[in-house]
Amino acid sequence: MDSAGNLYIADVVGMVIRKVTASTGVISIDAGTGDAGYSGDKGPATSATIYYTTDGSDPTAGGATVKSYTIPITVTPPETEKAAAQTSVTDYTGSTVSQFSAIATAAYPVGSAPTVTVNAATSVTTTTANVSGTVTANNEATQYRFAYGTSSSALTKTTTKTGGLTGTNVNTVPAALTGLTAGTKYYFQLVAMNSVGTTSSQILNFTTPQVGFTRSRNTTARHRCRAIFFVPVSCFSDPHGHQHVAVLVLRVGILGAHLAG
Repeated sequence: MDSAGNLYIADVVGMVIRKVTASTGVISIDAGTGDAGYSGDKGPATSATIYYTTDGSDPTAGGATVKSYTIPITVTPPETEKAAAQTSVTDYTGSTVSQFSAIATAAYPVGSAPTVTVNAATSVTTTTANVSGTVTANNEATQYRFAYGTSSSALTKTTTKTGGLTGTNVNTVPAALTGLTAGTKYYFQLVAMNSVGTTSSQILNFTTPQVGFTRSRNTTARHRCRAIFFVPVSCFSDPHGHQHVAVLVLRVGILGAHLAG
C-alpha cells in the first residue's frame, strides 16, 4: 500500500502487479506483462520484469542471488527482501537500453521462543511474597506467568497469565504471591510462551517466617525490661546491738533470671 492508500497485489498466476485505486476502487495492471523472464527494459511498468533477492543484496547488480519473480516468495526469517522492476525501450539511436526502478525493501526478522530470567523473592511475609523477572518476546506475541509451590518438582500454583509483549525489548515483569503459609519453603519460576515455544527460568526458593517469632538485637531494651525483687531471708544483730535483715535480690529480664546478694 502506498501513501495515497492504493493497494498493490502480486498476481502470481497472471504474473503481474495489480493496483486497486483507493479513490475509485478500480483494479488495473501496474507492472508486469503476464510472462516470466527478462523483457520490458526501459519501457512502461506494464512491460517490466521484476527481479528480487532474499539476502539483502542489490537486485539490479545481477549474480546468482538475483531471481526473476515468477511464483510466490517463501520467506524464512530472518530475511531481507529487495526487489526492482526492469524495463527496456529503443532510444533515438535505435539502440535498446534498460533501466531499473527504485529498489523496494522489506525486512522479516526471525521469531523465536521467549528469553526469560528470574530474580530472588523480596518482601517475604508470613503469607505473601513479591517475585519478578525479565521476558524478551523475540519478535513473537508473548505471554508469561509465575509458577510456584512447596515442591520444586510440582509447581502447582500459578499467577494470572499476562500477555502483550512483542519485539526484542527486555521487559521487567513483577507479580505478588498471596495466600502463603507461614514457616513454609516455597519454590518458584517464571514461564513465558509464544507461538514458537515455551521457556521456563531456573527455579528459586524462599521461606516464609514463623507466626509470632521475632528476634531482637537491642541490648538496651533488654536491660530496660528487667524487674528487681527483694526477698528477706534472715535477721541478725551485730556486736553493737544493731538489728539487720539479709535479703535475696532477684533480677528478671529477657535474658532470663539470676540471683544477686
